[in-house]
Amino acid sequence: MPKIRVTLKTIASKLGISVPTVSRALKDYPDISKETKTAVLKLVDELHYIPNNLALNLRKNKSNIIGVIIPEVVHFFFSSVIKGIMQTAENHGYSVLLTQSQEQLKLEKKHAKLLFSSHVDGLLVCLSDETKSFDHFKIFEEFNIPLVLFDKVLDTDTISHVIINDREGAFQATEHLIHQGCSNILFLKGPKDPLNTIERFNGYKDALEKYNIPLDSSNIKSCPHITRPEAYHLVEKVIKEGQLFDAIFGVSDILSIGALGACQDNGIKVPEKVCIIGFSDSEMCEITRPQLSSVYQPGFEIGEKSTLKLIQEIQHIENDGEQKAEQIILKSSLKIRESSNRILKTFC
Repeated sequence: MPKIRVTLKTIASKLGISVPTVSRALKDYPDISKETKTAVLKLVDELHYIPNNLALNLRKNKSNIIGVIIPEVVHFFFSSVIKGIMQTAENHGYSVLLTQSQEQLKLEKKHAKLLFSSHVDGLLVCLSDETKSFDHFKIFEEFNIPLVLFDKVLDTDTISHVIINDREGAFQATEHLIHQGCSNILFLKGPKDPLNTIERFNGYKDALEKYNIPLDSSNIKSCPHITRPEAYHLVEKVIKEGQLFDAIFGVSDILSIGALGACQDNGIKVPEKVCIIGFSDSEMCEITRPQLSSVYQPGFEIGEKSTLKLIQEIQHIENDGEQKAEQIILKSSLKIRESSNRILKTFC
């Protein structure tokens, strides 16, 4: 039979004293006798009493809980983000209630309602690939509960968000491929709505324009689900149809790894014939052969900065201060490895 949660009322009943007396004994009030305090503490230990901090905090209109909606948990980049969120929240006295949208709008909406009903003090969200508006988050605004977006966001100046410079990162990746002698670069594009996908495509186009390379629409390949098999079959189809290309840039490492497999299985040497680069710099990049070049995303720092920004907004609201939305843009960097480095290959 399941145990019933022990309350102050339980302790008071067993000792034959009032609930306020138990409460004051636990808080070591001087007007409570030493004998009563000893008896209360002894029974608390025997019955494994745990204070209901949530109820206490709700009376103060504060839960010390941060809600998080994230697309995936079992993912190198997002696991790094989660680590940054959890560590920063813990350091500032907050607990984290983590939910996963699985890139589905309906789950994102469901979790938003759950977190609102859980009385979170604030909300961190990485939008799903299906999300096109903020309508399901309006209730947080109406009740003055701060919201901070990170990584995958929509274009807005009313909600704070933490992102990397996706456009610059994609530009650097494409420019690197051009410096390796590539000019016919396949671009494996993700879902159309998230701002990071749009900005990575813009960075790709910027580099082509800088080096006077015409944008060929046949080189733009859509991978809306961002899976390895999706990229593998797409690139294999391109190879079998005889379309010429000398490089591949995927908006995610998983796409570039799928592309790498397709090239290798069809006898195309990497990087001698085709250079490949990804985006995120996950741990998988060092496992592939050849090792995969990639644009590094600082996952832990994104989680850390997002949480610090949210806590700042929570504190401003508690102090009746106005908080303006802020866009925080972190730097990315290019990690060059064997899959795109023809110059290195020449000297090996």
